[in-house]
Amino acid sequence: MLKHLFRRIGNKAEEMYERYRLNSFYLNGNATPSLAGKVLNIIFFNLMAFIFSYLWFMHRTGRLQASLLLAALLSLLLDLAWWLYKRRLLKQKRQEKREQAAREYVYAKLIRLGPEEFKWEILKLVLRLPGAGSIKARLGFMETRVNGRRTAIGYFNDRFGDGVSARMLASFIQKAIKTGCNDAIFLTSGEYSEECREYAASVKNLKLYLLGKEDLLDMMEQAGMFPDDSAIDIQIDRMMKAGRRDYSRLRKEILAPRRAVSYLRYALFFMLAAMVVGAYRTYYLIFAAVFALMALFTRLYGLRQESSRGGSPEALSELTGGSLVKES
Repeated sequence: MLKHLFRRIGNKAEEMYERYRLNSFYLNGNATPSLAGKVLNIIFFNLMAFIFSYLWFMHRTGRLQASLLLAALLSLLLDLAWWLYKRRLLKQKRQEKREQAAREYVYAKLIRLGPEEFKWEILKLVLRLPGAGSIKARLGFMETRVNGRRTAIGYFNDRFGDGVSARMLASFIQKAIKTGCNDAIFLTSGEYSEECREYAASVKNLKLYLLGKEDLLDMMEQAGMFPDDSAIDIQIDRMMKAGRRDYSRLRKEILAPRRAVSYLRYALFFMLAAMVVGAYRTYYLIFAAVFALMALFTRLYGLRQESSRGGSPEALSELTGGSLVKES
């Protein structure tokens, strides 16, 4: 009986942790922040909110029990507001991340296709173009009618990141003109060089459309050629496994050198509060001392990190025998 109960509790805890990892992926990217650090961050936030609000209510009302109750209520309201904000942000980030995963899934699938397979994908896409008519196979391209105009369709699967060359585009344009096409569309899974775009701008005999990687993915999405939710879930799982867990993220954030100035500002604020407000001066001085020590420690930590970083240009020049010289 107890064994079964403990197993159910363990399965539920594992399910909740996996949900936490998935939501953290949607919100923060590949790295999964430490759960312990997350809990400590929430505790620290609530403690600071409770202390500040308690001192404020005590200063205004002078009643211990009422101040404790109001401070606790304010902390709960702040937690609720933060949870609602995170819930709305999670919904937005989840949609963005799944769209990104779908595009990466389709792109990875595209660049693995062979020439004939890629041609077949382009053929399916052309058939979904508005007003597209019958398709004729030409030497190195396809011809169809889009909105009543003869249109040449060129394509190139940039599997190795070579890019579309100006010579390749010029050959396609010349063939399209010879066949009497009015328009031309060139589709690629890569990008176009500046030279290629300059050549396209010089073409006068027909209307030319250059569609790159993002344009191709947009067209495939609009044509309903994107994967279903199950395939996106598989891609999300791959992206999560590719990322690494960053358990030192909270420590790095607290000890970031840029925070030293913020800690000094907090210390100065509490110092001025101790001088202006007579009541609870001791508390303000304690907070000022704590933030001043945090600023000092953060600054020393940043200096130590800078000093521990490797090498120098002189050392690199010595190791390479002066063979790596900066070009003027």
